[in-house]
Amino acid sequence: MPRKVRELFHDLERGTDAMAFVDPYADIESFHRRDAARVEMVALLQSIMDEREAGPEATDDDRDLLDVLMSIREEDGTLRFDADMVTGMFISMMFAGHHTTSTTAAWTLLELLKHPVEMDKVMAELDALNTAGEPVTYQALREMPHLESSIKEALRLHPPLIILMRKVLQDFEVQGYTIKAGKFVCAAPAVTHRIASLFPDPERFDPDRYSPERAEDKNLYAWQAFGGGRHKCSGNAFALFQIKAIFCILLRRYEFELVSPPESYRDDYTKMVVEPASPCRIRYRRRAKAEQAQTMTETHIHYGDQASGHYRIEVDFDLCKGHAACMSEAPELFHVNEEGRLTVLNDRPGESLVAKANAAAKYCPTQAIRVIADR
Repeated sequence: MPRKVRELFHDLERGTDAMAFVDPYADIESFHRRDAARVEMVALLQSIMDEREAGPEATDDDRDLLDVLMSIREEDGTLRFDADMVTGMFISMMFAGHHTTSTTAAWTLLELLKHPVEMDKVMAELDALNTAGEPVTYQALREMPHLESSIKEALRLHPPLIILMRKVLQDFEVQGYTIKAGKFVCAAPAVTHRIASLFPDPERFDPDRYSPERAEDKNLYAWQAFGGGRHKCSGNAFALFQIKAIFCILLRRYEFELVSPPESYRDDYTKMVVEPASPCRIRYRRRAKAEQAQTMTETHIHYGDQASGHYRIEVDFDLCKGHAACMSEAPELFHVNEEGRLTVLNDRPGESLVAKANAAAKYCPTQAIRVIADR
């Protein structure tokens, strides 16, 4: 993604905090920047559309979503969707499909790490379905009940949306109260999901709630992660399949661990899409190299203890992918910029920083870092 587009989306995102539920056009700086970014985004997209309109038609292999939208025409040949409408579509797709999915994946992983017994059940399920190392199939994704239940339980405890809103089209009564047409009614999933009569022991992470025997999600208006009724999210099934596919890859390739105390991970309700509050740190490394990485790190520590006390850091920049795990472990020694380029701030760490250097080497996902003791 071009840098300019990233900057515009960053301003758009910062302008969609929870205040937008109250007054989306409040006179605050983040909203001004958001609206200015949208104007720039429309202008940028308009220039791309003008260029494509004047140029040759894209081939089937080169067509993207914008080409598809531009191919939809009115009877007089004009575009059905102008740059303003397409910009709105792209923004909606980013916030509705990207942030909600990434947030749910993050909370599912955090909850599984906080509950190792549930993680073991998920891993056993994945091992049983992929014993031969074959690619994950559509049918395999259908046969992962515990992983799916874990995702649903993460969604219950950490629903991405603060409220769900509906406009009343005609007067109706609820428990003696009259709701007038034209008003808005709202449901707060994080509140509904903690009603003990609907979900016993509601604060507990319990994927077995969704087993056939218990089926605590059978009340479709109680489990509200994707809304309910006629306007329930049409992408709910796809979202669950997508997250299951993500975990089929992540959990079999990497092993993870929490960095902070389990209770420190919490929801950030200042954003329109509720995310884990920052900082939200975990460690990860490739499973296939886990033993090798541990042995290498222990060897470095032992070797250093018997050496003269002088150390140097070596980095294989061909292996480095800019994950920035090293910077998290040792910011005094490593820096990764926005483009993912690593700079070693000090390749000769003193005794006080050797432990951090070894941690950076140990938790580098690609094992690009070595800490060597000079004799």
